[in-house]
Amino acid sequence: MNRIELKEWAKKKIEGNIGNMYTKGERKHDIGNILLGVVIVLAVSLLFSFGVGFVQAVFGEESFITFIVSLIVELLLVPLSIGLNAYMIGFVKNDEFNRDTLFASYEDTYKIIGTNILMSFLIMIGMFFFIIPGIYLAFSYALVPYLLVTHRDL
Repeated sequence: MNRIELKEWAKKKIEGNIGNMYTKGERKHDIGNILLGVVIVLAVSLLFSFGVGFVQAVFGEESFITFIVSLIVELLLVPLSIGLNAYMIGFVKNDEFNRDTLFASYEDTYKIIGTNILMSFLIMIGMFFFIIPGIYLAFSYALVPYLLVTHRDL
């Protein structure tokens, strides 16, 4: 597939799925299917960030409670990022992609969080021994979130 074919394929994919303010002189009020998932993830992330900021304001930045709350928030947002990957992959493959796809990965929360913790630990070990193995491991594990979406049995 050359560049021109790829560009035409992409135009056909996003046609009607991205929020255009005006379509042939008519005002369009929807935000678009593609952007809806991104906006939902952004809103949830901002809501959690404001919550962590509130806890920091109440207990202080170096408080143990602030550390625990921010750790829990980070762990809760990991399946949401996997859900956004599933949402976008569903769009590209012409599968069903809706708001439920974003939150469907919370069914496998323990597996997703465990995988991300193991992946981060291995990358950290590689960085500890020398920077080059850490970079190599980071590139090696870069597509693990997409594997978690496409092969749910792994």
